Amino acid sequence: MAEKLRETDIEEKKAAVVEWITKFTEKGEIEEIDVVILKRVLIHCGADFEQSPEALVPLGEYTNKAKRPGLDAVWGKEAVDNFWSQINLFIEKHEAGVGIELPKLKKSGHKFSGMRQFFGEVTALAAGQLDFETFRKYSEARLFNGRKWQEGKKNERIRVDVPTKDKPILLSSYPSEYPRFAIDTIIQK
Repeated sequence: MAEKLRETDIEEKKAAVVEWITKFTEKGEIEEIDVVILKRVLIHCGADFEQSPEALVPLGEYTNKAKRPGLDAVWGKEAVDNFWSQINLFIEKHEAGVGIELPKLKKSGHKFSGMRQFFGEVTALAAGQLDFETFRKYSEARLFNGRKWQEGKKNERIRVDVPTKDKPILLSSYPSEYPRFAIDTIIQK
């Protein structure tokens, strides 16, 4: 009976996280979530936040490269690599479906940066290495900029201050369908 109650409890928490992300993709505004619920769902899906404080610190970094050691500590290198592969499949399927190429970073030509950022920032939020207001600012700007790109209004995208640059930048973005895809991919692990 206790096992059944625990399974019901985690299913309710998963549903709350999915609803949180679904509302975000529909409205373009992200509501606050109980980080304990998010963390419990991620733990159920394979995250291990029981790391040394030093191992979690990289999650609070801004860039994907700087965040990666923290992601590897929490999820394991193989799981992160698998998630990156899922992002690549999403990009291929999305571009084929809508017929619009996703924006590329100027320096690297990569299209996946914003999507990797979302995964890293959700993990950092759950780990207590990113505050909610920063998470909100980045997530809403990435979604907004992704929508403007798809609408052919790339000149309307917004710039945001980040800790690695002196001037506000155009954050790497993602299509509005991506956050739900990311959460579904994590939960299905």
